[in-house]
Amino acid sequence: MSFEKARDLLRLADMVMSRHMGVSLAEIEEAFGVSRRTAQRMTRALTDAFPLSVEVVAPKALPDLVHPARRRDFDALP
Repeated sequence: MSFEKARDLLRLADMVMSRHMGVSLAEIEEAFGVSRRTAQRMTRALTDAFPLSVEVVAPKALPDLVHPARRRDFDALP
């Protein structure tokens, strides 16, 4: 991975973590000036680099979101 791509990945991680509802692909496209497919690749790279992240796909009525968050052990809940 090139330095520029690594820097973009860290910038994306910061962007995602600073928003409660995550970031949509459209927001990634706009912020980085990339195509939709590249935005999808960036989200995949983000989930690969941060395996505890969670990718949420919203219903068709809403934009799809990427929302890295800490996984919770729901099995431990009563």
